[in-house]
Amino acid sequence: MKFWDFLKENNGQLSSSRLFAFLVTIATIIDWMHSVFATPEGVWRPEWSTIMMVLGVLGFKVAQKFTENKDSKPVAPDGADTSAPTPSPAAAKPPSKAAAAKAAAMAEDSLPKPPVE
Repeated sequence: MKFWDFLKENNGQLSSSRLFAFLVTIATIIDWMHSVFATPEGVWRPEWSTIMMVLGVLGFKVAQKFTENKDSKPVAPDGADTSAPTPSPAAAKPPSKAAAAKAAAMAEDSLPKPPVE
């Protein structure tokens, strides 16, 4: 999976809320690793504001996913539309007799003719 695919929603557009959640998570992990390796105690003691920020951002993303428009069509990773095509009303009608006769005449004209001696 590519990084840009991770940041895309089902409709194929980039998501700023996913980017924000990703950046907050990365910043928290960097803070955690710095505290573990740079302090003599080797223990991470986050402030309540950090904990609430991480939980709030991740909770916001989960809540947003449930409230998104349910009518949005998913898009394949290559950008192709995954919904089935809907036939037009004109395509549902059978061809008329005149149209069928014209198509048969065109098909007959396109057949190779036997050589004349």
